[in-house]
Amino acid sequence: MASTELLLWRAYDPDLPYTKAPGYDPLGGEGARFSPGRWHTEGEGKRLVYASEHPALAFCELLAHNPLLARVALVKF
Repeated sequence: MASTELLLWRAYDPDLPYTKAPGYDPLGGEGARFSPGRWHTEGEGKRLVYASEHPALAFCELLAHNPLLARVALVKF
């Protein structure tokens, strides 16, 4: 049986306190315990990793929860 390779991208903020802990694993799902997301609530005790098949989508996931995004205007010309 042939194997299929899956390539995922994960974006995270390296300045958050929990990401600076020794042995932090970006694919460990720790972030879900500290902040809510679209698919989970904070403190459920479950580990969850948001990843995408493209780098741009990984950054969009970060932007979805960025308070600065609320100040951005999108205009069609």
